Formats: sequence, structure tokens, C-alpha cells
Amino acid sequence: MEQGVSSEEQQALWWQKGVVYQIYPPVALRRGTRALTMGSYQALDAVPDACFVYLRQAGQQRCLVALNFSSSEQTLRLTELGSAHLVLSTSLDREGACDLASLRLRGYEGCLFTLSDVQEV
Repeated sequence: MEQGVSSEEQQALWWQKGVVYQIYPPVALRRGTRALTMGSYQALDAVPDACFVYLRQAGQQRCLVALNFSSSEQTLRLTELGSAHLVLSTSLDREGACDLASLRLRGYEGCLFTLSDVQEV
């Protein structure tokens, strides 16, 4: 602990640094991804009522954003979108290839995916 700083103040500083480190990567990712900054927008309707899911596309680059606004796990079935790579989860504990045929979103989770194999939706 730094001299002259209480443990409560130190914890508050650590928490603030943690928030900054959680916010900066998504902001940098958004700025560096053309589909997220300038791409077309398409909401997907065939999802559970507790979820909001949309596509952003710029040229051949496609991104999928999936948000679960409920406290319970939700399963999305998005087989028509091809393969996906999980780039970022609000839980910060998973990434990599995933199966959109049976995509599970935990309670209050949001995820960002990149998609391959451009197809009409």
C-alpha cells in the first residue's frame, strides 16, 4: 500500500484502473473495425424476447452483437449466419470459435463476434 493512502482509497484506485482497462479495449476495437463504425445495421428478429441481436457489415467484414437483458441464460439459434469467432464478452472470460447453432448467452451478458462466409440473412 502507498504511504498516506488508506486501504479503502487504494481499493477504489484499483477498481477505477480495472474499469479503464475493461472499457479501453472495446473502444479501440470499435474504432478499428469498419463494420462497427461505418457498416450497415440489421436487427435480427428470430431471437428470444430478452435479447437484442444485430449485424453490422461493411464490405466483406461482418460483426454480430448479441445482448441478453435478462438474468437467466438465453439460447440463440443463428445457424444461417455461418461460422463465428467470439472477440469480446462482457464477462471477459471466453473467446474464440463458437457455434451459432446453439449460442448460449449468460444472464446480462453481451458478446461481439466476427463472422465469416458472407451470406444473405
